[in-house]
Amino acid sequence: MHFEGDEGGRRQEGADDAWMATHGGSSQSGLVGWLRRHRGQFTAVVSGAAVVATLVGFGAFLADRDQPDSSPGARGSPTSETTDEAARSDGSAPTDGSGALAAAASDPPSETETLRFEAEDAELTAPMRAESSFDASGGALIYSDVTNQGAARIDFEIEVGGQYWIWGRVSAGDDPNATTDANSLAVSLDGQTVDVWDFFENESLPSIGLRWERVSVRCAGDFDNHFCDPWQPRLDPGPHTLTLLAREPLSRLDVLVLTNDEEYVPDQ
Repeated sequence: MHFEGDEGGRRQEGADDAWMATHGGSSQSGLVGWLRRHRGQFTAVVSGAAVVATLVGFGAFLADRDQPDSSPGARGSPTSETTDEAARSDGSAPTDGSGALAAAASDPPSETETLRFEAEDAELTAPMRAESSFDASGGALIYSDVTNQGAARIDFEIEVGGQYWIWGRVSAGDDPNATTDANSLAVSLDGQTVDVWDFFENESLPSIGLRWERVSVRCAGDFDNHFCDPWQPRLDPGPHTLTLLAREPLSRLDVLVLTNDEEYVPDQ
């Protein structure tokens, strides 16, 4: 076997045949001789095949890379995207995609708990006092007629921990000597920082009678900007104390309701 046009190969083939006849060479030795004669062409063929195999393999790699990876957790797959937003491996907070922290959604309570307190049943500190009123739920409400003096303390205990909302049935005062509208109280929970609860904001006063208002506090804002609107304190199970402090005279309170049901709206 030889390549056509290879004169050197034919001469070498004759020499090898003569060598085999002289030395009693076998067919295996003949194969060795053939490889010697054609090693240049054989090397070229093998090298070319290696190049072709390399190109074919690289082409297959490119084709495979462009195919979407549907395995769980693959980049770009719904599983990976959901996992990235729901719980990051480094413990960092999820974002809304722009780098800003996403608002944390509160989990619904395992069971609802709603407590109702008549204001006149609170522990009162003078000059905060109770006064009979025909339209009050329990026949009385509380108020102070002195600016920033007087308090009402309500002790309570809850069984279900979590986020709570507070409603109050309030009315604005009508003191003709007051220089400002009497429509605010100060509040403090468990001895924490006292904050201002303004009610009936931007409404005509004092024509408003008793009405339910969900408590909102300023949280370093002002009358027109309540940054905690509504107020949503997070409470642990157990005893707590809510303190209401007089601020503007004749701001009246009839009832308070504490609930962990965000959709709850008192009707009486």
